Amino acid sequence: MSSAPVTERIPVRYGIVLLAALLVSFVYALLVADLLRWAWAVGAAVSLSLALFLCYLLYRAVLAIERISYKL
Repeated sequence: MSSAPVTERIPVRYGIVLLAALLVSFVYALLVADLLRWAWAVGAAVSLSLALFLCYLLYRAVLAIERISYKL
């Protein structure tokens, strides 16, 4: 089983849109004086992103181990 290397990159405009959305939500949280809820939501989004990234790394490790085992 061969697998092609991952060459796709996330476009920069997605990062810009994400930062703009975070900035707008932060300003809104300041206006309604609900900063704690905003911090909780951002923390939840970061922890979910970290969990998905770790799953991706585990997937890449499994592919690498399979590739090495086929060469042996």
